[in-house]
Amino acid sequence: MTLLQHNINRPIKGSSAEAKKRALAWSPEAKGLLGMAMLLLAGNIMAYLMRAYLADPPLYWLVRKFDFDAEWAFPAWYSSSLLTIAAVLAIGIYLGERSTARSGWRWCVAGVLLLAMSADETASVHENLGRVIDERMSTPGVFHFSWVVVALPLLAAAALVFLPWLWQMERATRLGLIGAAALYFGGAVGMVMIGGLAAERGGQDSLAFFLAYTVEESLEILGLSLGVLTLSRLARRIWVRPPTTPV
Repeated sequence: MTLLQHNINRPIKGSSAEAKKRALAWSPEAKGLLGMAMLLLAGNIMAYLMRAYLADPPLYWLVRKFDFDAEWAFPAWYSSSLLTIAAVLAIGIYLGERSTARSGWRWCVAGVLLLAMSADETASVHENLGRVIDERMSTPGVFHFSWVVVALPLLAAAALVFLPWLWQMERATRLGLIGAAALYFGGAVGMVMIGGLAAERGGQDSLAFFLAYTVEESLEILGLSLGVLTLSRLARRIWVRPPTTPV
């Protein structure tokens, strides 16, 4: 039995009723992450309303920084920060498990990939890749944002590598990480494809495109929040050793 399995299978102290109450309660971390997501969403909606209905909106230069579709804005910085935190947690889990789990290398790979995604979120590498593709070929419809053509096979390859491994984890961790990935990539890839259709048909100033990128970024932030919460709980169980029984 690995250290990870040992810590995961440790019984929870207290009565079953108390354990269920703790499981259902929102942790301070979860409340904070949800509160930040709601704040960013409110700022994004305000930025759109000011842009759409006011000729010369006051303080728009500041409110614009909450726009989900803007570069060098608070939502992009926040998503990049969550990706970095997730990367650190994944590498921490790898360091805690590398001597006991044969599959621990996947944690290291996951950490490196999350760091790369964090850098991309800040530097918009995927959008620059899309410009290069656009110069060489036409990708209409759901591939309006042409970088998706590259992202889909990479995502499929990652699923083949990581899903069987995730499926072997205990239920709470498995559901948390798979749910986080589904939310994040459902927004980052799935909603981008829908947004591409909206942009092609109504333009990037249309209400349909605004709704598409708002749902996209909201799913990304919720997925990253769930992933960070799941990884942080798992890291605590690995690094906090069970008390030893006195001889």
